[in-house]
Amino acid sequence: NSCDYRARNLDSLKYHMMTHNGEKPYACVSCEYRARSLSALKSHMKTHSGEKPYACESCEYRSKYIGRLTLHMRTHTEERPYACDSCEYRARSVDGLKYHMMAHTGEKP
Repeated sequence: NSCDYRARNLDSLKYHMMTHNGEKPYACVSCEYRARSLSALKSHMKTHSGEKPYACESCEYRSKYIGRLTLHMRTHTEERPYACDSCEYRARSVDGLKYHMMAHTGEKP
């Protein structure tokens, strides 16, 4: 098992190697979830606590994850950074663009 990944330091290499060997040393105390990093485990723990620390400044929306708040904010700003290569359509998210592309490829969701 080898790949072309090059690490800047030993810690980065050790973390990357977990993708090859499946190692997930951080265990949730509330369920069977295991994570490769402490930050991933902390993010997961919010599913148990109900904590939603990220708040929208324009409405009452709150999220457990900063990425979901960022996506939500685009509903207020009308930002659509993902462009279709086949037509003028623009999407708020990568998943939205993938869903749209099914119209061009004939795939069904």
